[in-house]
Amino acid sequence: MTYTLDLHGMTKEFSADVVATLLTDDLVSIATSTPISIAVADFDLTEGLGKLQDAANVEIIPSATVSFDWMFARNVVGGATESDASVEPEKPASAALEAAEFDAEACKGRFEILSRTGNIYFGSGSTQLDKKSTPLLTSLADIISRCPGMVIEVGGHTDSVGSEAQNERLSRLRAASVSQFLTATGLEKDRIVVKGYGESNPIADNSTNVGRSKNRRIGFRVLN
Repeated sequence: MTYTLDLHGMTKEFSADVVATLLTDDLVSIATSTPISIAVADFDLTEGLGKLQDAANVEIIPSATVSFDWMFARNVVGGATESDASVEPEKPASAALEAAEFDAEACKGRFEILSRTGNIYFGSGSTQLDKKSTPLLTSLADIISRCPGMVIEVGGHTDSVGSEAQNERLSRLRAASVSQFLTATGLEKDRIVVKGYGESNPIADNSTNVGRSKNRRIGFRVLN
């Protein structure tokens, strides 16, 4: 895949290997096979790096990477939705339930990809799922149905705004909302474990809006 990177006003074109994974009949993941390293020299930052090292009197080892992670769904929810619009789950189509089962490795791989998507939405401070979450959650139910006996964890995470107790409760209730959606499609309750991590496992810097947005997430993990 060819891509363009704009950094500090300088634009460069590069290419990277990507991996396409068919998650379900209606959901495809396209992601870089490995993180892409960014070289200081490619963007004429060597001189600036030298000045920074001299000013701080330290040796700086520059290191930066980028990666791409896209999800493409055959069926999407059209039109604008309100942040607190209710979600009506649909049971996976019988054709999907009768499709070939995934083996253990394939199941784990798909859930690892799904944990990076960030395509599950809630209203601000709300535990109610937004309709925009429907495509991913419907595909998730389809995957679980093709992994007999598999038990998964639905883990809720928040940013650091608010108290730890409030964030733990919010994350747990949001994870429970996802679990309720999945069981409403016909999946057994004992195959889904709900966990609220609150702000304890950040994946980005909580001091920035972008970082806080990344930390507000639902993660999936195969337990058995």
